[in-house]
Parts: sequence; C-alpha cells; structure tokens
Amino acid sequence: MLFKYFLKRILFLIPYLLLIFLNPTLGAKSNIISAEMMDNAVAGDYAGFSRALLIVLLIFVAHGLLLFLVQALRANLVKYARESLRKDMFRRTMFSFTDIFNDPDVGHRIAAFSNDITILENKYFEAWLSVLENIIALIISAYVVFTLNRKLAVVIIIGEIVSVSICFIVKAYSVNKNRIYIDKLSLFTQRIKDYFSAFQTIHNYLVEDKIRGKFAKLNRDMESSKDDADMALTFVNTLAKTCNSVLKFIVTGYGIVLMMNGEITIGLIYAAYQFCNQIISPMQSIIMGINSIESVKSISEKIRHLFNYAKTNTAKDEEVLIGKSTGIEIEDVTVTVNDKNLINHVSHCFLPGKKYLIIGKNGAGKSTLLRLLKNSTMEYTGRISLDGIDLKKFPHKQLSKKVCYINESVSLICDTVKHNITLFRDIEDERLTEIVNTVGLTVPLERVVKDGERNLSSGETRRVEIARSLVNQPEAIIYDEAISTLDVQTAYSIENMLLNLEQPTVIFVSHNFSPLLIRKYDEIVLMDRGDIVDYGTHDELIARNNYYRHICEIKSGKA
Repeated sequence: MLFKYFLKRILFLIPYLLLIFLNPTLGAKSNIISAEMMDNAVAGDYAGFSRALLIVLLIFVAHGLLLFLVQALRANLVKYARESLRKDMFRRTMFSFTDIFNDPDVGHRIAAFSNDITILENKYFEAWLSVLENIIALIISAYVVFTLNRKLAVVIIIGEIVSVSICFIVKAYSVNKNRIYIDKLSLFTQRIKDYFSAFQTIHNYLVEDKIRGKFAKLNRDMESSKDDADMALTFVNTLAKTCNSVLKFIVTGYGIVLMMNGEITIGLIYAAYQFCNQIISPMQSIIMGINSIESVKSISEKIRHLFNYAKTNTAKDEEVLIGKSTGIEIEDVTVTVNDKNLINHVSHCFLPGKKYLIIGKNGAGKSTLLRLLKNSTMEYTGRISLDGIDLKKFPHKQLSKKVCYINESVSLICDTVKHNITLFRDIEDERLTEIVNTVGLTVPLERVVKDGERNLSSGETRRVEIARSLVNQPEAIIYDEAISTLDVQTAYSIENMLLNLEQPTVIFVSHNFSPLLIRKYDEIVLMDRGDIVDYGTHDELIARNNYYRHICEIKSGKA
C-alpha cells in the first residue's frame, strides 16, 4: 500500500532506476580494469598500468557523482512519500466519521503522525529503496563474476548461500525485538498524551508521585526495548560481517590455488575479492531490508486501518437533490449493541423551524438517537429521512451543512476568534457580524485564542461554537447538553437566544433547561430506556405525565 507513493513520483523514479542500474555497472567495470592494472604491473607494462590507473580514477569520480545523484533522488522520493502519507492520513482523518476520535486509541492516532512516520521513513521507505538498489547490484555483480571465472563464482555463490542462511535463521530474533520496541514507543506516546491531558486532574488528586512512577516504568521499558532491538541488530550485523570476512578469506585462498595452477591471474584474484563485497553486502542488505520492512508491519496495518475507517465516508461525493423542506422523520428506528437495544423502535417527526426539548434520564438513548442524524458509523434498522430523502444517501459534506450537532465539548484552535467561528470558511463580513450579534458574542473578533482556551470564558466559548453552527445556515441544529456546564444566568441567556432563532429546527437535549422558557418549546419529548414514552407541549405533559410533572417541580423548587 505504501509503496504506491514512489510510483506517484514517476518523473524522479525513472532516473533513479536508471542510475541505480548504472552505479553497480561502473563498480563492476572498475573491478575488471583494476584486475588488468594489477596484471600489467606484474608484467612490467608501465603504459598499460598507467592507462588502466587513469581509467579507474575517472570511474571513481563518475561513481562518486552517480552516488550523489542517487542519494539526492532517493531523498526526494522518501520526502515525497513521507509528506504524501502524512497528508493522506490527515485528509482521511478529517473526512472520517466523528466516532474515530471518540475511542481510546486517539493516542495511537496522534503517534501515527509523529513517531510512526519517522519510523516508516527509516524502516520502510528507505528500506524498500535499499532493497531495490541491492537487488540490481547483486544481479549485475553475479553476472560479471560468472563471465570472469565460473569456479570462483560457484565458490562465492555457495558461500553466500551459507552466509545468508545463517542470517535468515537469526532474523526473526531481530525482527521480534524491533517490533516490541515499536509497540513500546507507541504506548509511551499515548500515555504521555493521556498524562498531559489529565494534568489538572493529576494535581487535584495529588497523584503526581503515582504518575511519575508509571512514567518512569514506561520510559524504562521503552528504552530497554530499544536497547534490546539495537543489540539484536548489532548481533545480526556482526554475524553477517564475520561470515563476509570468512567468505572473502576462502575465495582469496581458492583464487591463489587457481593462480598456482595457472588458471587465473593475480589481478582476477583481486577482482574476485572485490566482487565478494559487491555480492555479499547486497545480499545481506536485502535480508536486513526485508527484516526492517517486516518489523514495521504493525504500523502499516495501523495506517491501513485508519484509511479503511474513512473509506466509506469519503466515497460519496455527489450531492442529493432536495425539494421542499419537510423536516426530519424517524421511522421505526432500532439501534442494537451487544444484543441490547439502545434505541427501541422509535418513530417521531421534527418539523422545519420548530423548537424541541428532549428530556430523559442518563442512558435513555437521547444522544444515541440524535447522533444518528449526523450519519455516524452506528448501524441501525428502520429509516431516517431529511426532507423526504433517506439520510444514508446524503454525502458527508452535504449532510454537515444541513444538520449541525453540538455537544458539551467545544474545541478551539490557536487562532483569532473570527477564524474560530468561520473555521476558514468563506463568509461575508456583514453576515459574520449578524451571526455574532445573534449569539450575543462581545469578544473582539481579532482576539487570538490561546492554547487551552484560557482567555475565553465558558459562556464565550459556547457562543463561539453556536456561531459556528449558524455559518452554514443549517436546517436543523442539535444541542446535546450544550449548556450543562454553564452557570444559571449564562445558560438561560443562551437557551433563550436559541429559542428565538427563526429559521433552523432546534432540537435541545438538556437537564439544565430553564423553567421560565419551557413554554417557548413547540414540543417536549420524553425518553426512557430507548423509547419515546410521551411528547407534547408543556401544558399537555403537565396535565397527563407524572414523570414530567415531577421534573418541573424539582426545577421550580416545589418538590
């Protein structure tokens, strides 16, 4: 999957392939001419020796230039692959369903953009190109050796098979140690994120020493696993070099025997010695490269999982043609998780422009039902339609413009208040001013929001979020416990403002509703255990529903 990034850089890949073919060819030519140079020296042929020496020097210069070009092209290919991978990961994450960041693996996703890509650069992208270079070098060197002397070639090949077999036997040890290190590093990154996110909580409950101890263990385990991985790699490399040295000694000794028998010259022995390096080193590099690629398989699978998670959501781009606005209709919808019905055959209709309040105990299914309106990944039976069209037919972009879902969590970026409202969407200044006035936001639009929202109050932060929701002029806005953490006065002000909005349908989920505003809702919906148990106006429910009457008595202080 990741190799495709090299193929996309075809204008750099083609010259790279040509150069990595030419580079070992020059090396082989250098060995052959060096052999002639030594034979000329033994024979006392000064002219031939000088000519060969000059050619070898020119080849060395050309070889150095080629090596520079190969490294430059390789760096460009790796840079493009790294940049494109990070870009694709970010794009797919942004277009994923919101559930992707509601799971406990968010730390792993953050690690994917930092540690994982750095590891992939060295152990995947670089390794793939190294394997490619060494395969070509191995083929060229082996072919040239066979043309020079088949007996020496057979000895080199047999020795290489033995050497590679030994390295292959111990490769699993090195791969396993490296895989453990990668997992430990990923866990370390996730835990650091968790600890820093919970910084205030840690201090509040005086558990700094406990967390410091856990960090020390994580740090120690990670460094220990890295040391084990490095030692395993050192062991394999040392073993490979030892086999290389033994093989060169055998080839040299056998070459001397052939020379004593008059079958080859001393120059050919020198060439064979050099070709040992140019055959053994590529073969061992290929093995190590493959081991390196296999060692990051878990990272590749993690990225593939991230891509697959977003695939369904990014697949639909064609907008659905919509006629007259008829609102949101829920028909016999059931949501089942682990054989338990979270939503149980619910049917209801939310009419355009009306204001709704949904009340229910924790776990009644309020949030689960409303999240379905944003086309989340949760499966359900039944039908949900927007303006008469099945919600599942809407592409993500179009649905996001028509239905806005806001919960108690507000995320701000380190930028101006204006950009936090617009989120870089195009909007006329007059329209922005109108929205700001509507939500009652008095903060200067050019104020820069600092990290952690420290220079905005909770009420101001909430008004920024509501202003965001109005930019696209949605048909329906869902406020799921959007004012639950605010003080009474601010909560009343925001709830009243939302009820005075004329255009969108407002679906309000809250335990913190104001009794003074309750009659402004067109309909109040009561939920319990995944069912809609009753609905109607305030006066209707007060008259017939004991549960609703009890809630209102508690809110008004009469209970």
